[in-house]
This record gives sequence, C-alpha cells and structure tokens, in this order.
Amino acid sequence: MSSSFLPGRPRPGGIGVAFCLALCVAATCRAGGAWQPVGPSGGDQFLVQIAPSDPRTLYALGHYSIHVSTNRGCSWRAIHDSSMNEGDFLGIAFPSNDTSTILASRTGGGLFQTHNGGKSWGDLTNGLPLAGSDPGELVTISSMATFPDRTVVAGVTSRDYPASWAYSLAPTATTWTAQGQGLDVVVPRPFLGNVPAVLLSLDAANNMWAVLDGGGVFSWNANQWESRFANLPSKAVARPSWLMT
Repeated sequence: MSSSFLPGRPRPGGIGVAFCLALCVAATCRAGGAWQPVGPSGGDQFLVQIAPSDPRTLYALGHYSIHVSTNRGCSWRAIHDSSMNEGDFLGIAFPSNDTSTILASRTGGGLFQTHNGGKSWGDLTNGLPLAGSDPGELVTISSMATFPDRTVVAGVTSRDYPASWAYSLAPTATTWTAQGQGLDVVVPRPFLGNVPAVLLSLDAANNMWAVLDGGGVFSWNANQWESRFANLPSKAVARPSWLMT
C-alpha cells in the first residue's frame, strides 16, 4: 500500500490510495499515543496482511520483497528469493489453514507459491492469460482474497481488456479458472486515465467484494459478480478504489 511503482510498469488505477493507507498501518505501531516505525526496512511497502492462523504474524509486501514478522512487527525477516526480485509484490493469500502454503503476486505477471513458509517458491500461473500489449508477459494479479473453504480469488490489472477480470483457484488445484462473469469495465476506456485494476475484499459475513476502475463495485453471488453501485455517482464508478479503505 504505497503509491510508488516501478518505472515502465503499468500503475494499477487507484491501487495507490488503498495501498498508502495500509502502508501507514504496516509501518507504524501506536505506543503511548504516538506512532512509531516498526519496519521492515528496504523500501516501499505496498500491503500488510495478518496471517489467518496467528494474529501475531504479519506479512509485508513491498518493492522486490516479502517480509514476515512473527512478533507483531518487532522484527522482520525476508522470505522471498532471488528469482522473484523483478517487481513490486501486490497480493498475498493463504490457501490452507496455516502459513506453510502462501501465494504471492507481483507486477509483471509473476505469481508464486510456497509450501514451506517461504523457504522455496515456484510459479503458479497455469490458466492465467497473457497481457495483450506485452507478448510473453502474464497479466498482473493486483489483489487476492480467500473464501472460508480456502478457494483463492485473484483480481487482474491490465492495460488491455483481459478475457476475465478475476480468476479462482480451488483448494489443492494447480490451474486458475476464469471467474469474471459479470465483472467488467463500463466507463469508456478513453475516460479512465488509469490502468484498470480489481481490488478484492472479504467482509465479516464472508461475502466477496470487488472494485474495478471504470466498472464500479461488485459482490459475488450465485457464481457470478453482481453490480452494487446503482446509487453511486459516476465519478465513484470511474475511480472507486477509495471504497477499499
């Protein structure tokens, strides 16, 4: 949750707003009425995620880096490896009930999986489409969220209109499945000004929500996305990412 992205990479529309807010949470802790920095060091941090199995364990995704803290941010250690050092990490998900299996996405189309808590990583991109304007490069996964049954949903950011704006990965599956029925951009592309991006969130009732620049607000219902922005002003539909804060 930072507003900084690599030069030459698409800047997902609106992600900076939500990312900036989370960076403030990730990088500071409140003690005695004041905010104190707790790291990790090494550059911009775009996302902080609490582990589903342990509220003391935090994951910070940043520029070329993934860090984990098991003591509420008092200390951090890197869990990415050198093969992953080519982009900004944007999304993280936990397809099991512990932190041994982790998914992490980055700009430039990288999506990685570990089964040993980050000691080693491998690609998990089967089923994801290519970025239309970058031959050979996969679309970037801008965010991920996990249903209670541990099905992972991934939101796409793309300069072009991809075959699907969302994909899902069932527990134990190794191939992503298009899951973008009903999720689409409705604002004419020339008026967007940003690279459209899908940001996902699961609410307290385990309902999946999505916002999409130029598309608005959606919820997942009966195996498809339904629009939920009928009374929002057109400006909010074109730039809805503030809702994720």
